[in-house]
Amino acid sequence: MRGLPLPFLAVLAAGFSAMIGGSAVVATRLAVPESNALAVTFLRFLGASTVMLAFTLPRTKIRIEVRDLSPVVLLGLLQFALFAWFFSASLQYIRLRVARWCYRRNRC
Repeated sequence: MRGLPLPFLAVLAAGFSAMIGGSAVVATRLAVPESNALAVTFLRFLGASTVMLAFTLPRTKIRIEVRDLSPVVLLGLLQFALFAWFFSASLQYIRLRVARWCYRRNRC
């Protein structure tokens, strides 16, 4: 990947990210009826956090200041916990044909 231009790598990363995000929506849609939204969210981020920490913790030397810790934790809770929980709950309660209708008519 060293010889590839930076814009190509950026587009490649964006495409890969979109594929992962799309597959996460499908997997969540399949998993939520079998469980509840909170359990799906917890397991999804527990696994992802474990993998990310295993790769990044030994290599990083970043230290967060004590005064910055509460805003970082608050943003993390809002983005990664509440958003994912609400998203999983929406997939549990919104029927597929309603979502399809909204998408086709661009009304939601």
